[in-house]
Amino acid sequence: MNDYNKLSLSWLPNLMFFNQPNFRSKTVNTDSYGFRYNNSTDLNTVKDLLFFKLNQEKDKNNYLILGGSTSFGVGATSDKNTISSLIEKKTNFNFINCAGRALNGFQEIILLLSHLHNIKNISKIIIFSGINDFYLNKNFSNSFPGNIFQNKDFIESTKNFNLNTLDRIKKNIKNIARNNHIDKSLFPKIKLEEIIKRNFSIYHLLSKSL
Repeated sequence: MNDYNKLSLSWLPNLMFFNQPNFRSKTVNTDSYGFRYNNSTDLNTVKDLLFFKLNQEKDKNNYLILGGSTSFGVGATSDKNTISSLIEKKTNFNFINCAGRALNGFQEIILLLSHLHNIKNISKIIIFSGINDFYLNKNFSNSFPGNIFQNKDFIESTKNFNLNTLDRIKKNIKNIARNNHIDKSLFPKIKLEEIIKRNFSIYHLLSKSL
């Protein structure tokens, strides 16, 4: 697990965070957008997996895999032993690993929307998700639109900025993180059932347009 511990998260607008891009190790490797490679051939020749697979290999059936750490392949001994890689070898189709460690279901949707302009020639989108939403709902208080991992780390990451506006934002986020009684009333609570229903409703709408 040593290589996985070295693989950090990169902070991103809207999505909040995603896998560190262009990470290299013997066990896990990512492209320029943080997507994990399935094999050493792509690792040595392709910088942008999503664009290349969907635009250059049009003769193959293309599948996207969305999810959290399990879909990403945390614990796999190499890139070729992840779920997406193993299925790809069995079928000879393109299975693009679009999963991100610690993502909840709504973040996965935001990730998909962020790359929607490059998503063409898709046969299916496979969603292996929900565990992180269940964990967050069980262990933390959920407010609209839902909880995320790394709240504290996101606050810490903004300390390098000295702009007055960002200072105010940081203060507000800290108050929310501390369950400040004023900020509690800003947004209503949201149930796990609502989160799951919302996420799959969005996927259903997206499936009609792809």
